[in-house]
Amino acid sequence: MPILDQLYERDLKQMIACFDELKPNHATTEISYTAHAATAGAVDALMVDLDAVVPGMVSEIDGSVTYAVRDDAETYSVVDEIARRALSSGARVLGAKRDELPDRAPLAAILRYDFGIIAA
Repeated sequence: MPILDQLYERDLKQMIACFDELKPNHATTEISYTAHAATAGAVDALMVDLDAVVPGMVSEIDGSVTYAVRDDAETYSVVDEIARRALSSGARVLGAKRDELPDRAPLAAILRYDFGIIAA
């Protein structure tokens, strides 16, 4: 197995172990909650499904998500926007396949601090 593949697997396993240890108060797979947290700079690490497209928009003010039926000229992938916001606040972002992510969710976030009650 090539060295970069080994490094990726190791990093992903470590991040998933950390996610499992910190849930439910400091880790989530809930998209809307993660959007709020990313907007507030509360995401420390984020794993995203590289193929996930969740059409909608994320508020610049509070991170609230408005979902759309399809991706068009007025909407974008909410998962991509969350990743962008997380990166801009210094979070570590790791791309993965859906099968590799907790609960096969489009994303999994590890939070810097308790950001409030996480919806189940």
